[in-house]
Amino acid sequence: MTHPDSNAPAPALRASFRDRVRGAAGVRLWMYEAVPPREAMEPDQRLKRVRRIREALGSLTERVCAFFVPDIDPQETGFGERKDAQAEWLDARDYAELIRKRIKGVEAVICRSSVQHAEEVQRAWLRESWEKKFRAVVAIGGDSRAKRFAGPTPERFAEL
Repeated sequence: MTHPDSNAPAPALRASFRDRVRGAAGVRLWMYEAVPPREAMEPDQRLKRVRRIREALGSLTERVCAFFVPDIDPQETGFGERKDAQAEWLDARDYAELIRKRIKGVEAVICRSSVQHAEEVQRAWLRESWEKKFRAVVAIGGDSRAKRFAGPTPERFAEL
């Protein structure tokens, strides 16, 4: 996240993430990525982590319209070299829900790899996400064009 300049206009009345992406007049788009912790992290430590994010952002929290929460897949190449790669990560939606409860007025956007799972699995995940009131999902492709993936392309995922 880039620090706003001092002349930046105050954000308009809480426009939705969708409105901001579409370029609603006078609205700037500020986002922050919040990576979920390991599943083994104690609940009180998760709360502490979110509190530290809120404190670190301070008054900038007013400008943040969305927290991007990646749905981590340890099978991705970027994690392959790390010995803790196979550790279980907290479900992105669970962490995003904690953020929504603790940092008022921001939306949580789940970044989901569309290609890692078959279309049926993605449909079920999207249905669950809808039931949990997540309306903003960003489809992410694979980590290599040379690999074959089980799931739909980001474009197909968006159609789902």
